[in-house]
Amino acid sequence: CIYCYRGVCILRKETLEQEFAYHETNGKKPYFEGWYYKIQTSEVSVGVIVGIHYEKGIRNGFIQVLDTYRNISDYLVFPDEDIHIEEHKIKFKENEFTRHYLHFHDEEKQLHMDVQFHQQHHLHGNVYMPTIMGPFSYMEMECTHAIISLHHRCDGKLLIQGKAFDAKGIGYIEKDRGTSFPKRYLWYQSNSCRKKESCFFLSIADIPIKQLEFQGIICVLMLQGKQKRFATYLGAKVTHMEMMRKKEGVHVFLHMKQGSYELDIHLLYRDVCSLKAPVSGIMCKTVKESLNSIAKVIIYHHHKIIEKQIFQKGGCEISGYYG
Repeated sequence: CIYCYRGVCILRKETLEQEFAYHETNGKKPYFEGWYYKIQTSEVSVGVIVGIHYEKGIRNGFIQVLDTYRNISDYLVFPDEDIHIEEHKIKFKENEFTRHYLHFHDEEKQLHMDVQFHQQHHLHGNVYMPTIMGPFSYMEMECTHAIISLHHRCDGKLLIQGKAFDAKGIGYIEKDRGTSFPKRYLWYQSNSCRKKESCFFLSIADIPIKQLEFQGIICVLMLQGKQKRFATYLGAKVTHMEMMRKKEGVHVFLHMKQGSYELDIHLLYRDVCSLKAPVSGIMCKTVKESLNSIAKVIIYHHHKIIEKQIFQKGGCEISGYYG
């Protein structure tokens, strides 16, 4: 599932398609699966979440949409007969979602999106860490995360509440599957800093495995196409974490260590709206997501600063840590 190009191990197309594909289930156990698309232009940022979940053995689909133009979210429900899964394509009625494009239309909400994705940057990996989950990708988890594209170009059209936007910009795709979101987690993702072809992704969550529970970290910093990964399975640890609620939003201060590397991260979590999230396969939990959060990141190597970046227009969720 891995090949090497110029000394860099890259996920093969088959692995990416397997991660993107719907993981069929018989519905006897609680289950959810969701695909997350983020589109960021100079005028607006949009998040689209396409999902399938089982409630009392019945399969249902949903589409959640949030954007910075309205700063609200919509939750649309689709019964089982409207769900059609083709090879590497999810269809709810006339709405289609793949690794390479999305088409979504809702006349009542005045939402229309036709967006294509080009020049995708995929996560590097190896046999030990074939996906962002590392060796945990070989285990059954409460929530399995996948990064489909760290960074890509977007083209197309957006119509939000009657206002037209050019979809030319930057995009990101990830997905989750399992039974429930972690009871406590922090997630941040942005493609916007002063360097092109860059991305910052961070997730910190309480991870249960049988009787064991621990704090899991997965983090990718990509600058001008070059990737650096920080993760629990690579020895990363959070040595300091502090949250402060202020008028402008919630400030989060993090210090992480991994070998000879250290990270100082300052997040500003702001401008949130409500989304639904899964608990035992049922979309009954309310979480707050932002598409306009900021991350200041400083990287040290052997205690010397080697990089400083400010990421803006970031997606961010914090659940279970406060309030």
